[in-house]
Amino acid sequence: MNRLIFSASLITLLITSCKDNTYKTLDAVKYEKLLQQTVLVIPDSLLTEDQRQFIKELENFIYDNAYVKDNLLLLSVGRDAFKSACIPEYYYDIILYQFNEVNDFVNKPHPEYPDYSFNLDSLFKKSKVK
Repeated sequence: MNRLIFSASLITLLITSCKDNTYKTLDAVKYEKLLQQTVLVIPDSLLTEDQRQFIKELENFIYDNAYVKDNLLLLSVGRDAFKSACIPEYYYDIILYQFNEVNDFVNKPHPEYPDYSFNLDSLFKKSKVK
């Protein structure tokens, strides 16, 4: 249940952090191209059982290797760990890009919500309680 809450919260942050981008950097264009190669863009209803299993393994891998320090979402492993876990290396680039998007969004000022602060530390600790 905690993993579900963490995953849902992370996805929400990813979506909201990307919504006000009015231009794409070269990195964003590369990210979009990489993303199109993944099973992450396939609707759940069209996923094969193997693809569902892969997504579950990827989620578990990220959940086990993500951490928060100083309100930044970080990954404790590098590209080689993805390769060792039989996860295509470009997923490392995608996850890193998404983590950077979340970190940028969470740590930038939001004048429209002056009394609200995003606390990744608290969210992450709640999600790790077993």
